[in-house]
Amino acid sequence: GDKTRAEEILNKFKWGPTFLELNREPLEAYARAKDSTEIVILQRQFI
Repeated sequence: GDKTRAEEILNKFKWGPTFLELNREPLEAYARAKDSTEIVILQRQFI
């Protein structure tokens, strides 16, 4: 993922920085995933 671009977009919203802060762990994990199978495994861990 492109963290800088995500911050740029979300900073347009009052809640954007809070969204990134609250979701930092799953977002970083998803960004490290190598394929969709890993994404599904991660989703199950975070839900």
